[in-house]
Amino acid sequence: MARRRAARPRIDAGFEKYRKAHHQKCMAKSPGQHILSQGIPVASVSTPADEARKEGGLNVTGRRKKSRWPVKPLISIITVVYNGGRTIEKTIKSVLDQSYKNIEYIIVDGKSTDNTLEIIKKYENRIDYWISEKDEGIYDAMNKGVKKASGDWILFLGADDILLDCLGQFAEIMDNPKNLYYGNVEFSSSGKTYGGKFNLIKLITKNIPHQAIFYPSFAFKEFSFETRYKVLADYALNLRLYAKKDIKFVYVPVCVSIFNDSGMSSRIVDEAFRLEASNIIKECYPITYIFYSFYKKISRYLRFMKP
Repeated sequence: MARRRAARPRIDAGFEKYRKAHHQKCMAKSPGQHILSQGIPVASVSTPADEARKEGGLNVTGRRKKSRWPVKPLISIITVVYNGGRTIEKTIKSVLDQSYKNIEYIIVDGKSTDNTLEIIKKYENRIDYWISEKDEGIYDAMNKGVKKASGDWILFLGADDILLDCLGQFAEIMDNPKNLYYGNVEFSSSGKTYGGKFNLIKLITKNIPHQAIFYPSFAFKEFSFETRYKVLADYALNLRLYAKKDIKFVYVPVCVSIFNDSGMSSRIVDEAFRLEASNIIKECYPITYIFYSFYKKISRYLRFMKP
């Protein structure tokens, strides 16, 4: 019996037309600058013009993804980075290797001076949008990413975190665009799982890591990250969102990411947030604040009395 030849992978006609046109355009400018080969990044020869570019990705070329909610919601994943050349490639791969494919991946680089941008450009035919320019810190960069996002929900993944293959599990239950869905994280240092279901009392004493949260995009029409907080602006945002009657926090017992718990947030004390946390709780939860204030006084007293 004659052996059948293996079927060649099908390629979308629109994409094939774009691929050929883009290839011819690049070859005319600089042979080998960029070659698209079934979505796989290959070595390229950079030019001064390419190195000067401060943005790129599929959205820039007009290939923007769309939401197909409620069947397949568009999930935007935002990574902010500065000089993350040692770790960002693993982060990028963890996003691109997801089984669930209706993802919009956005990277905001703070004009890194190492090889970060080189790594980003290596994958730019699979990254939806990237930009490289100076910013005013982590949360300024995250706010920039939000403005470029078009997903139904938004997840913020650090440049030294790993996204686990979990998006499909969340997409299946994302039935209300006003729900905030969250899961657990695994600490990279110990392998321990952190999270569980949060209520108000738990939330005012500890935070839900943003690496475990799928924020409903409509929430950012009213809120943004407060950049005066150096490492805990996401905590301030979570406290404010939990107080909103039209936003429901939905816990999903799934591990979302491997969180680098030895990063910058573990080494820096956010003095501004420490000074203002009580005011945020008092503003959002005036009745709970009475018990919270009493709890803090008792805790201080017990620490003082401890031999």
